[in-house]
Amino acid sequence: SALDDFTLKLRVDEHIARIEIREPDNVSISAVYFPIPSLIRKYWHNSEITDLRERILYPPSTDGRGTIEEKVKSFLNDGKYLLATLRHFESLDEYANSKNVLYLIGVNIARKMSFFNFLTLIVTIVLNILMLYSLEDSVGGSYHVDGEIFVKLLLYFGYVHLATSGMTLFCFFILNGLLYIKEGSKANEECILELDGLPAATLGPLLRVIYGDTSSADQKKVRVPVWQRFLQVSYFFGHFDTKYYFALTLFSALGVFYSPLFFACCFIEILRVSKLMQYVMRAFTANIDQVIAAVILAALVTYLFSVGAYSTAALHNNFNFNSFGGSCTSLKSCTLVALDYGYSQSVFWDYPAAIGTVEGSFFNFAFTFILQIVVPGLISGIIIDTFSELRNTTNAVRDDVLNTCFICNINREDFETNGTSFEKHVTDDHNMWKYLWYIVYLEEKDRSELSGIEQYCAETFQQLSVKWLPIKAARVLSKMTDKYDLYTIYHKLLALQRDVNKVEASIKNEIRSRGNGMQSKLIVAEGERLQEIKNIEISLLDVSLS
Repeated sequence: SALDDFTLKLRVDEHIARIEIREPDNVSISAVYFPIPSLIRKYWHNSEITDLRERILYPPSTDGRGTIEEKVKSFLNDGKYLLATLRHFESLDEYANSKNVLYLIGVNIARKMSFFNFLTLIVTIVLNILMLYSLEDSVGGSYHVDGEIFVKLLLYFGYVHLATSGMTLFCFFILNGLLYIKEGSKANEECILELDGLPAATLGPLLRVIYGDTSSADQKKVRVPVWQRFLQVSYFFGHFDTKYYFALTLFSALGVFYSPLFFACCFIEILRVSKLMQYVMRAFTANIDQVIAAVILAALVTYLFSVGAYSTAALHNNFNFNSFGGSCTSLKSCTLVALDYGYSQSVFWDYPAAIGTVEGSFFNFAFTFILQIVVPGLISGIIIDTFSELRNTTNAVRDDVLNTCFICNINREDFETNGTSFEKHVTDDHNMWKYLWYIVYLEEKDRSELSGIEQYCAETFQQLSVKWLPIKAARVLSKMTDKYDLYTIYHKLLALQRDVNKVEASIKNEIRSRGNGMQSKLIVAEGERLQEIKNIEISLLDVSLS
C-alpha cells in the first residue's frame, strides 16, 4: 500500500544516505550510497549540535566566502570542528558509562548547561529588581539596604547566583573547554608557540639567543617550544567564551563578597540568550574602529574650540552652557566644560555684547554646527550604515540558503526550468550535511577497506580541497540517473523475497506429493534454484551500498 511504501522509504532514509561526488577525472559525477554512522544518528539532533549547525549555515559575516570554492572550503573547515564536537560528546558518554561515579555525575551536570544559563539570567533579574527597591542613597560611595528582609534576600539570591554561574562555568569547561584543549593539542603536537607582530619583534632576538634559530617560514614570526600544560591553558583561555564565563563568575563573586552592585554587570548574560541583542551589539562593534576614530576626532575638535575660546579676549570667560558648569578661566576648565556639556547644551553667553563680535558669532555658529550636528550625525551614520550592512548580509545569506544549492551553487530557477524539484535536490542529492556524514563514515572505516573513490574523497577532504565536490554540476540536470535506485532496489528485494517464499512452498508441496526416491533430487535441484535467487539478492544489496 501507499502507507507501507512511505514507511519503507522513511526506514531506508534513517539508515542509508546518498550524495553525489566528482570522480578523480574531474568530469564524471557519481552517486554514492553509504550507511549513516551511529555517531550521526545519536548526536545529530543534540541542542548544542543544532545551534552549531545554525551558526555554520547563517554566519555573522561573509568574509572569505566570496566565491563558491571559498564558501565550500569555509564549510568544510567549520565542519571539522562540528565533527570534533560530535566525537567529544561521544567520549563524554564513554566517560559517563564507565564505573567512575564522578565522571557520571560530571557529564550529566554538564548536559544541563542551557538550564544553568537560563537560571543565572533569571536570578540576575531578581537581584537587580531587589536592588532597585532596597538600596538607599549612597553617601561617600557607600550604600545602605533598606529593610532586614532585603538584606537576607540579596544575600540568599547572591549565593544562588554564584552557584549557578559557577555551575555554568563548570559545564562550559566540560562541554567546550576540554574540546578546545584537545583540538589545540592535536593541531600542535610539537608544543610550539608561534609569536608574531610586536611580541616577535621585541622578544625575537632574546629567544634566538636562548633557543637558537626559532624563525618560522614567515620571517616575521618566531616559533618557541613551550611546556605542554602552558599551551593547553592558552588554548582554553584563548577563546572569548572562556573569558566571558570567567567574567560572569567573577562579577557574581564580587556581588556576594564585596558589593551587590556588581550584579548589574551580570546583565551581560542577556547577550548570550538573546540573538536580537547579539545582532544589535554587532551593529555597534562591527565598525568599532570607525566609531572610535570619530570619537577621537570629536575630542580633538572640542579641544581646538576650547583653545580658541581661551585665547580670544572677546570669548574668554564670557560663556558657559545654559545653566551648567563653570567659566572658561583656564584652558583646562574650558576643555572640561566643553567636553561635559558641549554636545548636549547650547552656548550660553554671560555678556550679550560678546555674541555681537565677529569672533563670538563665528564661535557660536561653528560650535553648534560642528559639535552638535556634524559629529553626532557622523557617529550615528556609522552605526546606521553598519545596521544596513548587517541586514543586507543577513538577507543575502538567507537568500543564498533558500534559493541556491550550497554544494553545486546552481540556483532554484535552473532546477525548476528543468522540471526538477529544488527542495528534493538539496535534501536528497546535495544535502550539505550528508557530506559531513560521509566524512565520518570514511574516518570510521578501516583504511585498508576503503575503495579507490573513498580514499580519494578522504585525502582531498584532509587537504580542504573541493575537487571531490560536484561544483556547478548535478546529475539530475545532466539527465543522469542511477542505474540502481535505493527505493527501487528495496522493492525488488521484497519482490524477490516473496518469490523465494513461493518457491519454498512449492518445494514442500512437491516433496509431499512424490515418493521418497525423488526427494533428494528435488531438494538438490530446488536448492540450487534458491541459491541462485539469493545470490541475485545479495548482489543487488551490494550495489545499493557501493
